[in-house]
Amino acid sequence: MVDDMFGDETSYDGPRKLASVVVVKQVLSHPNADRLSLAKVKGWQVVTALDEYKAGDLAIYCEIDSILPEKVVEGRPEYGILKEKKFTIKTARFRGELSQGILFPVGLLNNVKYLHDEHFPAHTVSSKESGGELQYFFGDTLLEPGLDVTSILGVTKHEPPIVCVDKFGRPQFVRTFPTHIVPRTDEERVQNIPDLIDKWQGIKLFITEKVDGSSFTCYLVDGQFGVCSRNHVLADNDNVHSSTARALCIEQKLRAAGLQNIALQGELLGPGLQANRYRLQQHTICFFNVYNTTSRQFYNSCEARALVEETLELCWVPVVAEELVLAHSLEELLSLADGKSQLNPNAPREGLVFRALEEARELGFGPISFKCISNEWLLKYDTKVPAESGKNPPQSKVPKNKKKKEEGTGKINTADGTSSTKEVSSA
Repeated sequence: MVDDMFGDETSYDGPRKLASVVVVKQVLSHPNADRLSLAKVKGWQVVTALDEYKAGDLAIYCEIDSILPEKVVEGRPEYGILKEKKFTIKTARFRGELSQGILFPVGLLNNVKYLHDEHFPAHTVSSKESGGELQYFFGDTLLEPGLDVTSILGVTKHEPPIVCVDKFGRPQFVRTFPTHIVPRTDEERVQNIPDLIDKWQGIKLFITEKVDGSSFTCYLVDGQFGVCSRNHVLADNDNVHSSTARALCIEQKLRAAGLQNIALQGELLGPGLQANRYRLQQHTICFFNVYNTTSRQFYNSCEARALVEETLELCWVPVVAEELVLAHSLEELLSLADGKSQLNPNAPREGLVFRALEEARELGFGPISFKCISNEWLLKYDTKVPAESGKNPPQSKVPKNKKKKEEGTGKINTADGTSSTKEVSSA
């Protein structure tokens, strides 16, 4: 009944690599600014100062949604624009060119004094790329592409704020998210796996819309029902997650269907959540995962969708394509992500989620699952500074390695018990 197409819990619950050592693949001239360049890193483009990097250089790349500790750039006025954004890295345009993330020379690791003082003494390590020796602080680790420096630099992920108490002042949280029962969900961004996209050409994919809401997980394990946000098990009170689960009768439906040791995961949508961009009148949940907590495996997409829609009569995320043969470049996949939401044709969709059909395992590719976030959506909703910025990006000045409003449409089961079915478009 279940299948290991999408990997075990570590595939979904590993810490996100927000800051890592990378190789600059290519550097181009900025078409609209003589003092700026466009650096290509993995599948990302970052606007940098002119001549700051060249192809082949090692650098530290911090992804969008990263929050940098202020101490990392303390005393460096060239990073003033980060202070305006509360040190949160967001998608932006600089002189008309898309910039996603930020690059620092690897010398940043030598020049963050508080890391030396509070964590590790300095050590000499070698760089495979340049053959040179540099003083760093994290033991004898080789400075090479892929090295995760997220925790070393103290970089954290930007998360929407969550109210910790209900209207009566009672705590919302019971305990932290139960990863021993079900993994958190966090799809890999397509820009982080450009080489794999080339390798996976010809694979058949199941594509759904990535909807913008609040993470929701519920489970029925050993007779106990629980409701979770992204990071916590929630109290059974009037918080929006628990109240919506009650209104949709999720626990009763799971028990009536004879389902045990199972978890459902989706996005909670509606008033008060993410600006209610789909203009829904009631809270609802669009599910995208079903997980067997005994075998610790995810249902494949087709079986999960059938269980949610047919057995439980709940809402599945909008399906864009039930089968698409991957014959696309990374740029073409990102272009596909742009479009209107099936939940409301007046709202842009956040992006797409791609998951391989069962044939991929038979071909020996293993788990395949990734997301494409629409750059149009990011520029519209996910930036804390104007999307079209006249300012220059922050410039590094640390030593480098010298050697180198409409109600939604679609079938939506809402918390008041009603449903609406209208014609939708996947465009």
